[in-house]
Amino acid sequence: MSRPEDMGLQSCEALWAALADGTLRFQQRTSGAQAEGSIHNLLHAKKKDFS
Repeated sequence: MSRPEDMGLQSCEALWAALADGTLRFQQRTSGAQAEGSIHNLLHAKKKDFS
């Protein structure tokens, strides 16, 4: 679970106020959407030399 500070808020009261006035929102994602949005084949990525 994230702490309020991780979301840019200083207290739980500020978190609840931001949720109430709409400045803080959360999105619910399915496990399929989370898997699709992840980094693919990171272990097999090749480092390219741009110099």
